[in-house]
Amino acid sequence: DLAAFFNTSSSDTATLVADINLETDMLLLTKERSKIVINGNGHTIYGDAECVIRMDAGCTLVLNDVTVSGGTDAIGMLGSGNIGGKNANIHAVATGINAIGSVCIERNSKIEVNTTVGYGIYAAGLELDEYAELTVKNESLSEEITGPNAITALSAPIVMGENSRLTASSNEYNVIKCKNSFIMHDSSYLSVINTGEYHGAEIGALEISGAVTIQAY
Repeated sequence: DLAAFFNTSSSDTATLVADINLETDMLLLTKERSKIVINGNGHTIYGDAECVIRMDAGCTLVLNDVTVSGGTDAIGMLGSGNIGGKNANIHAVATGINAIGSVCIERNSKIEVNTTVGYGIYAAGLELDEYAELTVKNESLSEEITGPNAITALSAPIVMGENSRLTASSNEYNVIKCKNSFIMHDSSYLSVINTGEYHGAEIGALEISGAVTIQAY
């Protein structure tokens, strides 16, 4: 039982052997647990609660070879927190990652976030550690219905560490909206794709350190 594991297990690692449908239950990652690793073996965790996994401030969630699929939000953060892992797919009808604080994608992680009618990531800020890869897609249900921005950073910067990669796509007015600075460190790579008619990004300022790559479509 995955919910019991989150609540009571002394281990910090869960290994899935089948898909899990939480229905209206929610997995709670508390500050007492601090960090949980889910090795999914290609399986999916479904849920129709307000979010599938809710994280206290300061917690770390590592997702390996697993899909987290929410009928509303997929992951909710009650402050700032870290998400890591390899071959992780976060899918939501509403918002993929909804954070009161900032979201940090951990070093060497490979994360994909997909939404249909909501934000991919809606947070105070966003940071990609060195060699982290993040793909965020807002895939609207039809050409007539546009979703919100793929990434919205409300107050803190978006920071790309050295050799990190960020790919974002949407058909909204802005694919990325960052009210603070967008900071790119050496050898980072940014690709922004607007499948609608407007802008790739609306940012407060652009700060570049070293040689970086920026592609916009």
